[in-house]
Amino acid sequence: MLNMRKFLFSSSFARLFIYLWGIVKRLTKNKTTMIFQKIAALITKTVDFENNELETAVETVLNAAGAVQVASLEVDRLAGTDNTEYTDQAGALVDLAYTLGQALPELTEDQAAEVKATLALIIKAATPEAEIALEKLFNSTVDAVIAIQKLNELADLDTVPPTQ
Repeated sequence: MLNMRKFLFSSSFARLFIYLWGIVKRLTKNKTTMIFQKIAALITKTVDFENNELETAVETVLNAAGAVQVASLEVDRLAGTDNTEYTDQAGALVDLAYTLGQALPELTEDQAAEVKATLALIIKAATPEAEIALEKLFNSTVDAVIAIQKLNELADLDTVPPTQ
């Protein structure tokens, strides 16, 4: 179990995860997300730890990362190749969600909902569809930050109960 924890929080796991999401992104570009959802379900149901609390936290992070990926695909689709202003705005929203997580390491669901509602009033884009895509990107990134914070807290090796 200790080796699994080390692997989950290693740079090798991060690179593997990013590589897998890159494959999924290429597979789902300009297609429905059915294949993406199937792959995400396969990945999460493959996680099988003896520690159910840790397993749930890892699955939540994986699902949250998948939601961010789906939202980013929609933003990419709407941005096309020539709308750098929209892409820059999307990137800034991702950075803002990350900064929010760094500033509030114990961000609650209520605080996140308040920030999401406030930002929804601020986000402006050329079309309602583009605004909604940016909102979904920000919201899913905030959700991912919260999920990662909870996993970090749980995976602190001093607090994770050993398995039998």
